Amino acid sequence: MPFVKAKVSPNLLSLIGLLAVVGVVFFLQSGQYYLAVAFVFLNGFFDAIDGSVARLRGISSAIGELLDRTIDKVSDVAIIGSIIVLDLVDLRLGLFTLCAILISTLISANIEAVLKRQVSSAFSLRFLRFIVMVAFMAAGEFTYMFIVLAVIATYSIIFRLINAIR
Repeated sequence: MPFVKAKVSPNLLSLIGLLAVVGVVFFLQSGQYYLAVAFVFLNGFFDAIDGSVARLRGISSAIGELLDRTIDKVSDVAIIGSIIVLDLVDLRLGLFTLCAILISTLISANIEAVLKRQVSSAFSLRFLRFIVMVAFMAAGEFTYMFIVLAVIATYSIIFRLINAIR
């Protein structure tokens, strides 16, 4: 992997992924949805490789994981929030979806912190959100995108709470 050989900091890769969100927002605002999708891919690419680079270089750290998780949430809120602010989706649907996503991730973090149980799995919900965003954003179908994201997030809330109680 070229980033490992070049000894690029995994935290720098995380920050580059966050910078890609600026491109997403810019191109959403200008109505160039295919270019917005390209920057969503960049964001996802850097999010996917930062942890791998850290592990391959033997420099994984709690601070790096915290930075990665924080940047994930900031990226989600910036992209979803910009779609809401740009009035590309109904405000009520947008706010419901955003809140459901944030509550789902908060429940996950609380289960891990309080119950000391790992919640994440090989097939992450963030990856599923990524696929949904890419597919619907490219078509400019933001209402359908938010409906699907809301269903996924609501299911996640219920599923995580039921599993926490067990």
